[in-house]
Amino acid sequence: LALPGCDAVGARNVLDNIKEEIAKNIIVWGEDIPRGAITISVGFVLCKDRTVDSEVIVKKADEALYKAKSTGKNKVCTTIILHKSLSEVSVE
Repeated sequence: LALPGCDAVGARNVLDNIKEEIAKNIIVWGEDIPRGAITISVGFVLCKDRTVDSEVIVKKADEALYKAKSTGKNKVCTTIILHKSLSEVSVE
């Protein structure tokens, strides 16, 4: 999902709303199997430097996704890249 022109707060709100809407759905497997809610984990990158290669952005989003998956269910983890010469910042 690309959200060009969206700031970090706006993007986070969009992702949190998607996460909440998905969680409202309940899966019914059968009479003998308990119901379960659907959850998602999301890796999100905010990149302020237009010179950063798209492959780097996708790689950082993938890393944020695996961080979200490894630290709990139904989470959004964010990486912020201000400039390619600086270290990125990770936010949960």
